[in-house]
Amino acid sequence: MQKSICSEVSLENPYFKLKIGTINKKKPTTFYVEGGTFITPVEDYDEDMSYKDKMKVVYKDMAKGIQRIVSENKLKHDFIANIDVADERMKVGKKSYFTFQYYLKQNGEPISFNDIAADGDEYTKVVLDLLEYSLKENGFSLSKTKN
Repeated sequence: MQKSICSEVSLENPYFKLKIGTINKKKPTTFYVEGGTFITPVEDYDEDMSYKDKMKVVYKDMAKGIQRIVSENKLKHDFIANIDVADERMKVGKKSYFTFQYYLKQNGEPISFNDIAADGDEYTKVVLDLLEYSLKENGFSLSKTKN
C-alpha cells in the first residue's frame, strides 16, 4: 500500500471555513488555501451592478490580496485563484455558499509544510480581510453556518 504524502490543516477564522494544504508534504513547492462561507445579499442588486458584477469586484479584491502575500513572502508571481457561488440564484435574505481557492508556488528551497501551516495567517490574513471587506461593501452578510 502506498503512503499518502498529502497534508491539509484547518485554520481558525470567524467568518470562513478555512484549510491550507499541499499535495506533497515532503517537498511542498506548491500549496493551496481554500475556504468558504455563506453569503446573503442584504439588498437587491441594482441595474448598474448585478450579483455577478459584484462577484467580479470581490474576485479582483481577492487577487490584490494574493499579490500582496506573494510579494511579502517571496513566492512565485504565477498563482491560480478561483471563486465560486451560484450568483444567478441569489435573492435578498437567501444564503448561498461562496467558496474560494488559491494556489501558491514557492521560490527556491521550499519551506516545510509544517512551517507553512504554523504560519497560516501569513498566507491568509490579507486575503481574508479583503474578502470580508469586499463582500460586506458589495452588500452581503457573511456566516460560517447555514442557520
